[in-house]
Amino acid sequence: MKFPGDVSGFSPSAVGALLVTFGVACLAGVSITGALLDRVPHHTLNTAVATQAVGMLGLSAAGTDPVAAVVFPVLMGGALGPVFMATQNEMLRSAPGRTDLALAANSGAYNAGIAAGAALGALALPLAGLPGTFLMGGLLTTGACVLLLGERLLPAAKATRAAKALPNQ
Repeated sequence: MKFPGDVSGFSPSAVGALLVTFGVACLAGVSITGALLDRVPHHTLNTAVATQAVGMLGLSAAGTDPVAAVVFPVLMGGALGPVFMATQNEMLRSAPGRTDLALAANSGAYNAGIAAGAALGALALPLAGLPGTFLMGGLLTTGACVLLLGERLLPAAKATRAAKALPNQ
C-alpha cells in the first residue's frame, strides 16, 4: 500500500499496523451490518456506500495529515465488507426463488467492479497521482450513492417497495 508511505509519510512498520487497523475496521463494519441489515437494508447499503465515498474523498483531500491518513482508511475498511453484504442481501430479496443465480450475479458484478476500478485507477495514477486516484474513486462512489438515493425517489420503486411491504394474503 503506497499511499501511507509515499503520501502520508508512514514508516514501513507503521504501514503494517495501518493495514491491520483497516482489517479490524472491516470486521467491525461487517458485525454492525449484520445487526442492521434485516431491519434497514436500504439505509445500510446507502450508508456503506456513502462511508466509502467519504473515506476516499477525505484521503484524497487530507491524506498528507497523519490523523486523516488513519481515520479515512478506517472508514473505507469499515464500509468495504458492508457494501458487499448489503448488495448481496438486496439481490436475495429481489430474487427469492432463484437465490443461486442472485448470489452468482452479485459476486460477478462485485468482481467486475473491482476489475474496472483497478483498470481506471491504473489509467488515472500516472495522470493524477495517488491523491487524484482516490479523488476519482471517491467521485465515482459518490455518483453511486446519488443513484441509490435517486432510486428511492422514483415512483416505480416506491410502488414496488409498497407492494413488497403488504402482507401475503
